[in-house]
Amino acid sequence: AEHLWKKITASGREIISIQLPLTHSMPGMAGLIVSGMDGPTSNSEMHGSSGLIKNIRQAVPGFVSKSIWKKRPAKIEELAPLVRQFQKSLDQLESLVRQAENVVDWSVLAVNLQELDGFLHRMWPELEVDDSTDALAQPHWFGLVRDALRRVDEFVGMLAEISGKHSAGLMLVSDHGFSRCHGLVNVNGILRIHGIQRGRSEEHT
Repeated sequence: AEHLWKKITASGREIISIQLPLTHSMPGMAGLIVSGMDGPTSNSEMHGSSGLIKNIRQAVPGFVSKSIWKKRPAKIEELAPLVRQFQKSLDQLESLVRQAENVVDWSVLAVNLQELDGFLHRMWPELEVDDSTDALAQPHWFGLVRDALRRVDEFVGMLAEISGKHSAGLMLVSDHGFSRCHGLVNVNGILRIHGIQRGRSEEHT
């Protein structure tokens, strides 16, 4: 299917797309695309007018896409520098967003917090999302974890500020949810019970 960004561009409007998965260069697209960690190179590639990209790189020098949360830290001395890197990455991302939204006449501004996913996976026990993680959690890590989350809150607040300035709607989406987990739903199991889904071993029976 035709990409949504191309449809928007074809209607005469511009977009800003930052670190969205599987979204790289797009010929003829009006606005700015910044690829994420799954881009063709290890660094964030920017696609847009040469003048726009030059201005952004000058305003946000050294902006790159790299994975910070590769594994769960073993001790607090390992966690502290990771949190600082995480906060710095959001500082850079905020600078990029502010620079781009001031010079692109955008209709859609989409930002993926790609480092947040790794943080949630590695620091799941300290987020106190359900009772199953109580035995794994390190209580003396809570302060640093909350510092990281506080920077995420500030970043979302910045997006809310921008959306208000442009009278734009704001939509937040998270594959990890936004509150405490009260139960798990096995969608695949439900589909199999009703005969809608079959496993490979069942395909030829």
